[in-house]
Amino acid sequence: MRARLRPIGDAPAVGSGGTRPARRRNVLLHGAMITGAAFAVSTVLGLVRDLLLAGFFGANGSTDAFLVAWTLPENAVPLLIDNAMALLLVPVFTQALRERAAAGTGPGDPRDPVGRLVAATLPWLAAFLVALSLLVVITAPWLVAGLFPGLADPPLAVRAVRTIAASLVFIGIAGYFAAALRAQLIYGPPALINIAMNVGIIGLVLLAHRQWGVVAAVLGATVGAALMLLVQLPAFRRHIGLPKRPRLSAGPRLGAFLPIVAFIAIGQSQVFVERSVAAHLVAGTITRLNYVQKIGQEFTAAALILAVVTFPRVSRALADGDVAGARRRSAQDVQIIGALVLAATAYLVAFAPEVVALLFQRGAFTASGTAATAPLLRIYVWGLLGQAVLALVSRSVFSNRATYRPTLIIFLGVLTTALVANLGAPIWGASAIAAGNVIGMTQSAVLMVCVCSGVTMPARTVGRVLARQLPAAAAAGLFAWWAEPRMRDWPTAAAVIVGGIAVLAVYAGMAALSGGLYGLGRSGPSTRSERGRRPAGRAPWVLMYHSVSGQGADPYNVTVGPDRFTRQMRWLTARGLRGMGVSAALEARARGERDVVALTFDDGYADFATEAVPILRRFGFTATVYVLADRLGGHNGWDIEGPRKALMTAKQVRQVAEAGMEIGSHGLRHVSLPEQDPAPLHRELHESRAVLGELTGRPIRGLAYPYGHYGDREVGVAHAAGYEHACGVGPDAPASVFTLSRTHIGQRDTAPRLWVRKLQHDWLRR
Repeated sequence: MRARLRPIGDAPAVGSGGTRPARRRNVLLHGAMITGAAFAVSTVLGLVRDLLLAGFFGANGSTDAFLVAWTLPENAVPLLIDNAMALLLVPVFTQALRERAAAGTGPGDPRDPVGRLVAATLPWLAAFLVALSLLVVITAPWLVAGLFPGLADPPLAVRAVRTIAASLVFIGIAGYFAAALRAQLIYGPPALINIAMNVGIIGLVLLAHRQWGVVAAVLGATVGAALMLLVQLPAFRRHIGLPKRPRLSAGPRLGAFLPIVAFIAIGQSQVFVERSVAAHLVAGTITRLNYVQKIGQEFTAAALILAVVTFPRVSRALADGDVAGARRRSAQDVQIIGALVLAATAYLVAFAPEVVALLFQRGAFTASGTAATAPLLRIYVWGLLGQAVLALVSRSVFSNRATYRPTLIIFLGVLTTALVANLGAPIWGASAIAAGNVIGMTQSAVLMVCVCSGVTMPARTVGRVLARQLPAAAAAGLFAWWAEPRMRDWPTAAAVIVGGIAVLAVYAGMAALSGGLYGLGRSGPSTRSERGRRPAGRAPWVLMYHSVSGQGADPYNVTVGPDRFTRQMRWLTARGLRGMGVSAALEARARGERDVVALTFDDGYADFATEAVPILRRFGFTATVYVLADRLGGHNGWDIEGPRKALMTAKQVRQVAEAGMEIGSHGLRHVSLPEQDPAPLHRELHESRAVLGELTGRPIRGLAYPYGHYGDREVGVAHAAGYEHACGVGPDAPASVFTLSRTHIGQRDTAPRLWVRKLQHDWLRR
């Protein structure tokens, strides 16, 4: 039977995600950079805050009272911003944003699905938070007496708790704003929230510590919480929209929220347990434990920045059915975060006295405070890996389903902490509390990995990735233990900095030798069957373009202006490189020719015929254009957030083929191939090749996997369909004729960036 040409216009791409891998990498990189930079500033401000508290107030009954009140925002931020709110609302807002794009609505439109969601949830959340804040104000005396018996100044603690209660309202709404903005991949305003909190505390402490004492820090925390909301308000109004009136329609199901809240609340109750036990010890114990936790958690929080940035992407991948992509992203998170946390543990176990002295030893915090705090830090850091793994795996579990298993696991962990702390504190003091934290966290992490293996993060993957890091951690720890005594006579700052750099270098070197860095950044599977036949000779450098047209809205970074494209072709010519299609480039490399570069254009936009081909011919170049056989004459309906771009008609495809351009297949409809059942997958690859072959009168030799999504099955079907080569996405795809790597080129790729991209290709393919 002859294959039929079926141009279509607006038919949606079934199963297609609205996100391109090239754009994904840019967004993740920018999001990580913004969040990382904001975290660095927040960390510095947090240290300044703690230095001011230590210098002005020391470690005594008044600082214990502040930390009792600080327990409220300290627990509310993880619950309402970092964890529960994000885990619940990011997937919900992701779906609503997709519906908004499909409906063509925006903020302020009564039909806007996002606006309806906000109206159905935000007013009721605000009302609940106000009621909760009032409840804390009323019950403050009983809360302090019941949770923190033995405090040196209970009335001051009650006053501090009542003052800080209003922060719960601001933090909760700030968490709502952050989840909504991150779902839209907007990371800047949410990254500022911790900076805002620290600015509020530092400002009030500097202005009023003499008049109000430690109460100035309490008021500062409330002001800082209000700033957390205000820094996000303009972006929320512009991109999401504020509700005009509450709606009674259903928002997120309460059943999905309760397991998350229970898990986070019980996990945060560990702080209450530890401080409750510490309240019976000498004055200042709560403060010293707080400083220890601050140091350790700064390293864990820095590592978990990656999870904050990538969680919306994992959520989108799961919503699109791309389980393999979500699993790869999660495995990379475990690898990177595990490496950072284990390196920090090796360093802090040895250099704890120097770190504590550098950060806190000044003013009322004397050398005796350092001597009492450093041993606690050396114990506490052994639980950092457990904390990080627990946070990662819980995100994986809750992103798939609502379950109370993690809640039971964390409850058992807190119970273990309470038992160890209560039994050991009369004998070993605060050291028993720190040890209880380590044992409880590690127990919870192990059980979570073994019992709650999520779809995106199986236990075997977590264990294998972390096991690769252990030789490097052991080597770094031994080196740190050897180096620290030899640096004790150094200036404290020099010992901390040089020791940290040296330990990190040892860790990185050993990780490289032992395989601890293996696979970082890989974007695709790497099984033996997938690799298939390697190119004869070294694989060519393959550049990936999409559209060449005048610049307009370009949310996916797929458009290059004609002037920029001309300069890029001129740069290739000046380097002595000849641009050609993929088939010609593979044949040239097989003959030993090195001065070739393959030029590819995905999707088959109409501007390839009108803009790109004339420029290519001016330089004597050819290229491969990957065409969607079932969308001829249509447009890019799979790009839900981008402007509509016309695709080539059947006539234009024939014309560019006659002009010497190679026609390749991009499938029928631009769908993620791993999501397809066997029959649709067969049609996507077999029928598209037949349609384009009939249209051009030439065999179709090449394929580009839509979105760069592929696996063993897709490679096998492509081979069986008669393709001779296929391209992935990204410079780190496995080297094979059916998984050729490509370098994405965009409007911002000037000559220096092209140099870097060429060097990157040469390095990865060496």
